[in-house]
Formats: sequence, structure tokens, C-alpha cells
Amino acid sequence: MAGTVGRGRASLLAAALLLTTIVANRLDPAFASPRVTCTGAWQLQDLPSLGTSSQFAAVSGTASSDVWAVGSVWNGRINRALVEHWDGTAWSVLRAPTRGGNVSLLAVDARTEREAWAVGAYVSGSTYVTLIEHWNGRRWSQVPSPNVGTGVNSLRGVVALSATDAWAVGTSTEQEGTTDPLTLHWDGAHWRVVRSPSPGTNAQLKAVDGTGPTDVWAVGFYDYGSSLILHWDGRRWAQIPSPSPGTLNLLYGVAAASSFEVWAVGQYAGPEPNKTLVLYWDGRRWTQVPSPNVGSEASYLQAVWASDEAAWTVGAYDLLGKVLTLTEYWNGTAWAVMDSPNGSENTNALFGVWAASPDRVFAVGNILRPDLLNDPLAMMYC
Repeated sequence: MAGTVGRGRASLLAAALLLTTIVANRLDPAFASPRVTCTGAWQLQDLPSLGTSSQFAAVSGTASSDVWAVGSVWNGRINRALVEHWDGTAWSVLRAPTRGGNVSLLAVDARTEREAWAVGAYVSGSTYVTLIEHWNGRRWSQVPSPNVGTGVNSLRGVVALSATDAWAVGTSTEQEGTTDPLTLHWDGAHWRVVRSPSPGTNAQLKAVDGTGPTDVWAVGFYDYGSSLILHWDGRRWAQIPSPSPGTLNLLYGVAAASSFEVWAVGQYAGPEPNKTLVLYWDGRRWTQVPSPNVGSEASYLQAVWASDEAAWTVGAYDLLGKVLTLTEYWNGTAWAVMDSPNGSENTNALFGVWAASPDRVFAVGNILRPDLLNDPLAMMYC
């Protein structure tokens, strides 16, 4: 979730309590990284060795010493939830129990040191259903979440605005193949389905963010051709007109710095390969903002973070048969590509970004190993 820089900084006492509970819930010893030397560049971070195929899908935090990354890990039989925490010096793995199988956590939002939400999907019976996990400052636990219809339900985005106001978004698919947006709201006691517009026959939501109870944005696409942006004004969800510059227009990330400064990112394509797509809300309308691409092959953006000072977006690009990480920075005037490292010679992708400040940024994703299994990827800019 985007937010004012410095939101939710931990007190010394809270930080000490958090560290104690992390140690108590740790599955594997933390892989201690060398002391970070900030050089104004991206640096790969060491991660605990899981020994199997695993990947990160999203990252969020409250401070540079309180950062969460979520995804999935293969245990040799099924996928299980992967949750890791960065305490300022090391990443460590924490338990995230679920009642189902083939679990994927796809989004996370940390509101305070003692409150975070992670969402995704897991298999129950013969189909995927929504998954919501909650961090209470001591442990992660699964929270009951509703589903729509009898087909596949999946959550791809989450934002926590207060202890009694959170949103999760995704998709619900009926058995005949129709896909509709899925919007769930937390009122402090229960998650409930809230009706939202569903244009076309294949409408999906991929991310959500907001500034308050009357200003929430969700983005995605419909019919694989048009960008989709919904807005919650405190009473209902409404579709807001948005640019679709190509024949294929997909939005994957959104970040709201204020009610008149919102970014949405993804990709579009036409006769040429996929290009980065960046849209901006100025309080009145959505417009496309020029964004750089690397090389002449496909480039795409997966996530965005924004404050009132700056913004970051991440993704990947293709180059001569390789897939490499892509990071871009908004300096208030234009977007620029920032050099970023890769953990593999062949396939690297970033799916999540979060920043404690414009010059202390975390990005996560995955790499493809030579044995065709995945490893999680984490990097920090400072």
C-alpha cells in the first residue's frame, strides 16, 4: 500500500516485542546479510535456503526494519504459503497455517507492527477459494473469507486503511467460464462481499489501494483488451473511464499517494511487443504518462509504490531470450529506468515493491534456476 513516508514507525518497545515474537515463530534460522552499505543503488539480499521451488509475489512494511514478503513454496507435494520477514538485518521464514492445499499468497499489506493482512487462494475440495491471513503482532492465522458462486475464487490485492476498514480484491469464475471482479470488505469483525461493476465477460481485479474510507481504487482489466479501474466513494463501487492505448491493456498495480495523486501500472500491446503502461489520476481524470521501455522487445510493470514525494514501479523486460528485472523511478517530472541486479542469467522478474522512504525501497519476485525450479528474489535500494 502507498502511504505518507514514515507511516507506522515502530517504537523501541514495539520493535523489541516484534523481534521476540518473530524468533518464537521462526521456521528456519534467519540468513544474516552483511551490514548494508547504502550506495544509492539496488542490492540483492540474501534469503534463507528453502531447498525447494519457491517465489515471492508481494512485499509491504511499516518501516525499513519491519518488512513482509509473501508467496508460495513447493514442499515436494503441494504448494504452501511462504511468509518472510525482514527485521533490518536478516530475512526469516514464519509459519502461516492454512487449512487447504496448493496455497498461494499473492498480496500483503502491513498497517502497523501488530497488524498485517495477506491474501491469495488455496484448494478446497476440487476448486480454488479465497485465502486471507492476519498478523496480530505474534502470529499469522487464517481468517474466514467468503466466496461467490461455485467456481474459482482468488484474491490478488489487499489494503488495510484502519483496524475496522480493509479491502481485498480479486476474481470469481463461474463454471461456465464467466469471470467477475471480487471485492471483499473487513469491518473489524468479518469479511463480506461488496457488489462491484463487472464489464464484459472476463473482468479481473489485480490490485487495490486507497487513502481513506471514501477513497479506494482497484485496478485490473476486462475481456483482455481494456484497462479496468474501479473507485469506492464510501457508498458504492463505480467504474471510472481509463485509457487503453493498445489492443491489449492490462493493469496489475495501483498506489494512492493522495486523493488527487494515484498511479496505476501494467502493460499494453498493439502491433509491437508489450510496452510498459503507466496511468495517473490527478483528481479529475486518468491519463497515460510516458514510461520508458528497455530494448525493442517486451517490457511490463507489475507493481507500484507512491508517496507525495516520489514513486517506484517494478516488473521485467525481455532481451535476447532472457527475462531481466526492471525498476523505474518517478522524480516528480518523468519516469526513468534505474539499473537493477538479477539473480539468474536467464529468467528474473519483480512482482512487488514497497518503500519506507523514496531512498529506502524493497522489491521482490523470483528467478528461474537451471533445474527449472524457482527461487525467491529480494533486493533493496538505498
